[in-house]
This record gives sequence, structure tokens and C-alpha cells, in this order.
Amino acid sequence: MKEFLENPKFIKKSDTAREHNKKLLIDIFDKGNYEEILYIAGIGSGKSFLSSKAIEYILYKLLCLKDPQNYFRFAKGTRIAFVNISKSFSQAKDIVFGEIKNRIDNNPWFQKYYPPDPKIKSKLRMPKNLFILPLGSNEEAPLGYNIFGAVIDEASFHTATETKDYAEEIYNQIKKRTKSRFFNKGKLFIITSPKYVYDFAETKFREDENPKLYKIRTPLWEALPKDMFCGEKFDLGKYLQKFKGMMVPIEYEPEFRQNPEKAMRDFGAQPSMAIQGFFREPSTVIFNVNDKRKHPINKETNDFQEWFYNLKSSEDFDNERRFIHVDLGLQKEGKGDAAGMAMGKFNGWEEVKKPNGEIEKRPKIFIDYMEQFTAGPREEIQFKDIRKKIYRLKDIGYNISLTTFDGWQSIDSIQTLRDAGFRADTLSIDRNPEAYYTMKAAILEKRLDYYRYPVFLRECQQLEEIKGSKIDHPRGGSKDVTDAVAGVCYHVAQKTPGSGFLGA
Repeated sequence: MKEFLENPKFIKKSDTAREHNKKLLIDIFDKGNYEEILYIAGIGSGKSFLSSKAIEYILYKLLCLKDPQNYFRFAKGTRIAFVNISKSFSQAKDIVFGEIKNRIDNNPWFQKYYPPDPKIKSKLRMPKNLFILPLGSNEEAPLGYNIFGAVIDEASFHTATETKDYAEEIYNQIKKRTKSRFFNKGKLFIITSPKYVYDFAETKFREDENPKLYKIRTPLWEALPKDMFCGEKFDLGKYLQKFKGMMVPIEYEPEFRQNPEKAMRDFGAQPSMAIQGFFREPSTVIFNVNDKRKHPINKETNDFQEWFYNLKSSEDFDNERRFIHVDLGLQKEGKGDAAGMAMGKFNGWEEVKKPNGEIEKRPKIFIDYMEQFTAGPREEIQFKDIRKKIYRLKDIGYNISLTTFDGWQSIDSIQTLRDAGFRADTLSIDRNPEAYYTMKAAILEKRLDYYRYPVFLRECQQLEEIKGSKIDHPRGGSKDVTDAVAGVCYHVAQKTPGSGFLGA
């Protein structure tokens, strides 16, 4: 690869690779026997150039074979294909396919010995029955081809539904076709700028430890030549606390000042916690945790901790009204049901300065307890177990003023609790986004006192705001516990005399 990138027989000076991409290509081809390459990088870092240069090199090596079909024991005349797949056919043709054509057009060796057929414009038809094809994003696109090399372009931006991610489906199809025909000799490139933490590319980057997978994440400022920047830098922790100490060229500071999460995604190659995050800076949820407190559930017994149910005899116990909200979540894809439950109270007042300078009195909220209940694959939540927890809280001595459930299969639980003397009703968080805006305001203004419960923190950071009216979780995620906490926040704000505040 080093020879291919530097020798004038193979490259014109105008087509020279940047040093960063040059190093990556040498590592991929000369220092390891990789079958897959996953490259996540900032917008404008040269991902398409890198993958097109790689395909050009693989194509060159195949053309050096006297008879590629015979070498791979195919029938005479069998087509061997290279495919590049984008979200749409037009993108596939214009971006990576266009880049590959440019590489071949600027390579003296190809033009001298093996130029593509000039009569065909929709694909590149090379000698020895080698083809380069642009394809759109659907799982049937690769079918029928003997695929030796492939590029899945902008893998994080392919269509994803509740039950299917098209990038993942395409990846699986290509892997099957490459492996069945060429064993470990083919190469698959997955290139993308990041989108959100649970998209296909990010999940693969985080979880796949295959030694045949070469994976790298590159911020834009590391991919570009150093002489493009003035040399002055700023500390990224100024805008994103979790990246404190990371020094970034000052040329990017205006973007980080305006929208730090978006700038870190687009330039820093770090995915968002959500596609359109409900929290502009999700790390705020972590920073506002009260680490002096602990989760009150004993994992071994699945009962409350001794210190929690002994509170009644301590000076810390109070008779303040408690509100409980339960979200009964129905999971898809055979993963089993899940539910969230939380209990909290009014915890005094906080004076908050409004944008117009006025001081407003807003309620502080204390979350005593939150918990996620899960069932195994294709199993259902036992609602009686949730009701037992509510009875247990009452037995401990908490003054439970109101218990609400979302609308899904909650009628029986509401009636059962009412028969037991509880005040119970329905509250749909999905239909009432005010609950989430109330919770968000309480977190941002440090009026919500909550302990470090990983499920809540993860769900909260991944929340998405859809069209400004619905708060949801990303594909594969959940929001059972955040729904429960939001419900408690809503009740406290609504039921506290003199508050009149719903945190829109």
C-alpha cells in the first residue's frame, strides 16, 4: 500500500492522500490481515477518499491476476463485484462511486493497462469481468452479486425503524455473500460520521471485539493537516465537562460555543446520546446526581434496604405527602416486558431567576425511590409484584397521597389499589409532555434530588424530542424509569399549593 500511495506509476500528485489517511491505509493493508474496517470520523475528514483508495488498491491486485475467476475457482466469465451502498442510490452513485471513479481516472497504471469501459455510465465495468456498482439502502440490494469488496457509506444514517436497521441488514447480507464465495480474502468498509450511541455503527464499534475488525474513531482536527490551523487551542471542558483537558483548535470554538453536543458529534466524532437530544448537554444529568445517597433496594433480597425501612424510627423520617407513578412498558421483539416505578415528595422551595430578571419560587423535588422491573424474553411483568412494593412503602410508614399508572393494562391495578384504600388513577406521560418538561427544568435548575441509579441516568441521557411534542427513547432503548420520575415531578408541581409551576 505504501508503494501504491507514493509511486508516480500509480498516483498523480493531485491525488495524494493526507498523512492521516495514508497511515490508516498502510495499517489496514500492510500491518494486519483485516476483513472489516469500521471508520467513524468527523464530517470532512476524508472517509470517502480512504474507502475509494482502498477499493482502487484491491481492484489493482485482482487485475494483476492472470485469471481472477480461475484463482477463486469460479466458472469462466463469472462477475466479481465491488459495491458501495448509501442511504439512496443517488448518494451511492454521487459520493463513494464517484470517488472510486476519480481514483481510477487519476491512476496512470489503470489508464495504461486496464481502463474501465467508457460506454457504461451507471457502473464501472473493468476488464476480467470486474464490476463496481452503486446500490441503494435495502437488505436485498446485495443479492445476486459475488461481492469481493464493499463500502457501506454513512452507516449511521441509513433508515432504522423500531424493528429493523437497514445498515445492519445490509451488513449481514454482504458478510454472508463475501464469506461464502471468498472466505477471508474480501474486505468490507463501514464508514460514517456518528449519529447517536445506539445506531448500528456505534453498537458495532463498542461491542465487536473481532480481531479481524480494524476500527478507529477520528475527530476532524486529527484527520486534517496541522498547517491548516493557527496553532492556538481551547479546552473542550469549557463547553463539555466530560472532555475536560482535551485541547481543540480554536477555529472550532464558535461551533462549540453555539451547540457543544452537535459540534462534538459533527467534528469530534462522538455520537449524541439521542438523535435530537431532549437535554442539550446530557452529561448534566450525571453531574447533578446526589452521590451522598444510595439506591434503597437490596439486590440480593429484592426488598428495601434495612436503613430504608427503619427510617420511620429516625429523625430523618417525615410525613410529607408522597406521590408514586408507575409506567408499565410493553417491549417488542421478544425481549420481555419492563416497567418503571418512582416515589417522591415536595422538598421545599427554590428561588429561580427567570430570563426577564424576575425571581420565581419553584418547588424542589426529592425522589425517595425508583426502580425498573424486567421480565425474561417473551415473559410478562407480574403486576402483583409492583403492587406489593407499593403496599410495602405504605407499611414502612410513607404518607402515599396518590398513585398513578399509565394507561396500558393498568385498570386492574388501579381498582385493586382503590379496594385496598389507596387513591389511584391514570396519568399518560406520552400524552402529557408537560411531565417531562417539569422534570427537565427541575434537573437543569438543580431542584431535583436523585441518587445514582444507572437505568435512570442512561434513559434520561438518551431521551429524544420528536417534532417538539413527543419525548421518546431511541431504537433499542427504554424510558420506563424516566416516565415514572417525570410522573412524580408532574404531581409535585401540580399538587403543591402556591406552586402553579409546570416547567415548560
